[in-house]
Order: sequence, then C-alpha cells, then structure tokens
Amino acid sequence: MKKLCILNIVAGIAILIIPTLLLPVCSNLTPSGAHMGCYYTRILSVICGAVIFILGLLGILLPSNKVIWRLQFVLVALISLFAYLAPMRIIKIGNMQSMGWQVGLCKPGMEMACREHTWPVLGPVLLVLAALNLLIFIYISIARSKR
Repeated sequence: MKKLCILNIVAGIAILIIPTLLLPVCSNLTPSGAHMGCYYTRILSVICGAVIFILGLLGILLPSNKVIWRLQFVLVALISLFAYLAPMRIIKIGNMQSMGWQVGLCKPGMEMACREHTWPVLGPVLLVLAALNLLIFIYISIARSKR
C-alpha cells in the first residue's frame, strides 16, 4: 500500500508544477487590470497539489492502517475531482462581477495558454488521479470486508 502512496506524492508534485513551471497559465491581466480566472486556477491547483503531496507523505510516514489509507485515497479522489470541476465552473469559486475574482479558464475560442497548453494536460491528470484513487479505495474496502 505504501507504494500506492508514492503515486499520490508524484501526482501532487505534478499538479504543483504543471500550471506553474511546465505549462504556465496566462500571465495577462484583464482590461480592467484584474487577474484572469486562470491565475486563480493556478493558485487552486498549487494548493490541491500540496495537499495531495502531504496526504501521500502521511500515508507513508504513519503506521500501516487501512482506515488511514482508505481516508487518504478517498480524500485525494475528492480533491482531484474538485480541482477539475472548479476551473470548469461546475463548482463555482468566486464571482468576477461581485467579488472581482473567480477560479476558471479563459473563454473558449481564445488562443490562451491556459486553454491550449495547461488544461489539456492538467485536466486529464486530475481525472486519472481521481479515478485511480477511487478504484484503490474501493479495492481496499472490498478486501477489508472479505476478511
């Protein structure tokens, strides 16, 4: 099981560096001088990647316990799904009109870095990570119930 925790450590690092170093999001400001939604998506991704990394480390450092592992895998699946749904504006965080900021991506059809480079890589990474952690959680739960 500890080898599976390494998956979350590596994925957490990947989620941290994809929108910041490897494929950075847009750095432009809106005409009104505010940051674009992809700027806040990068912040959300960094936070989620750091939490996933820490959960993976805890899975390795804490004593072997299936309850801790199950909790880790379900939390990573939920965090990954959240980090995917928020930029798609399915889960709305912020409001540009009332708050002056929101998590999101640039409008479709615009040739912006977040739509053309970052999201086509980061989106599938988040979905695959969520699916794998959910499958691992189900496997651990079934294996536990058979004993």
